Amino acid sequence: MSVFVTVGTTSFDALVKAVDSVEVQDILLQSGYQKLTIQIGRGSYTPNKLEGIKEQSSSDEKRSSQESLESYVKVGKLDCSYYRFKPSLEDDMSGADLIISHAGAGSIMESLRLKKALIVVINEALMDNHQSELGEAMQTINVAKCTNVDNLVKVLVQNKNQPLCKSLKAYPEADYNLFPTFLDGVVFNSS
Repeated sequence: MSVFVTVGTTSFDALVKAVDSVEVQDILLQSGYQKLTIQIGRGSYTPNKLEGIKEQSSSDEKRSSQESLESYVKVGKLDCSYYRFKPSLEDDMSGADLIISHAGAGSIMESLRLKKALIVVINEALMDNHQSELGEAMQTINVAKCTNVDNLVKVLVQNKNQPLCKSLKAYPEADYNLFPTFLDGVVFNSS
């Protein structure tokens, strides 16, 4: 089982530091996860709590013009890696059993579209934090857990024995007929 952490295109060092901690990695191991991949974005913090960690250039054939940095290390039975950017996060998201994400709309919606267990972590350092509204709304309809960095460990521990995918509902499929039906009603039934 694997975990993918994403901060999107911004900086969210507090989240990267949290998942780089021995405490979080121990909980993930105890929960049955064997792999942790962290997308660190523009942040200044790079995972370094792991012994022997080294940065390497990505060998991804589709590498964007921005260099993608990756590191790999195996801690106990947890394979850990990180990078800044890739042309697409789809492979990492598709391969993950659990996604821990910043509260960006794109990351949240892609995780839900892929029917992944999702923990949304609010970046409280942002001014006028509109992202918290989206994360909290997803928790309200029970398709994701929403927390802040300080409570991430608590959420992981609460779900250690019961995988999130069993406690969350699947996000509903899009009904592409709703809008055209609504529009027909407005246009053709107006007096």
